Amino acid sequence: MTERHRALGVLGREGDLGSPGAVERNVTHHVFVDETKERGYLMVAAAVPPRQLAPTRRALRSLTLPGQRRIHFKKERDSRRREIVSALLSSGIQATVFDAALINQQLDAREACVRAVFGSAVEAGAARLVFERDDSLATWDGNLLRELLRKREGCRVPVFELLRAHEEPLLAVPDVLAWCWAKGEDWKLRVRPIVADVRKLP
Repeated sequence: MTERHRALGVLGREGDLGSPGAVERNVTHHVFVDETKERGYLMVAAAVPPRQLAPTRRALRSLTLPGQRRIHFKKERDSRRREIVSALLSSGIQATVFDAALINQQLDAREACVRAVFGSAVEAGAARLVFERDDSLATWDGNLLRELLRKREGCRVPVFELLRAHEEPLLAVPDVLAWCWAKGEDWKLRVRPIVADVRKLP
């Protein structure tokens, strides 16, 4: 079941995660979030402009192989990885990496990242905030996000959703970026044009 919360609408101003003023005005992005634990905990929030939602979904669907429900970057061949990254480079997407590698406990690191992502999305005026759903943590995530929403009562905040990767093709974007960022310098350099900011937590 989709975890969804509709609040008081969205901010009328525009921004992205990590580079205020770097994108067009009066546009509210949709933000897609995934994590990796490969070399310490980090979370990637990818902000997609509304005009790019449909074309980027189409591009990602076209890159999904027969029999695949989704792109799972960890399981792809390097040639496929390069093809997918190339498609994203022309998408207009900007992302922020939230690096919690210095936080020892994984759940504490996740909480720090979720809080930081949510705060950035609110400040940026994002319309929608979508986390890849982890069934083992869905209740925990939902409770934390509702707590954060209550603290913003009276403010305009994004819709949040917890979705499985096959339910929203754009969740492939933070999956790709998180894998590349954690994998090492060669792959990190490939996606660096998309990464507008890196935030060390706490």
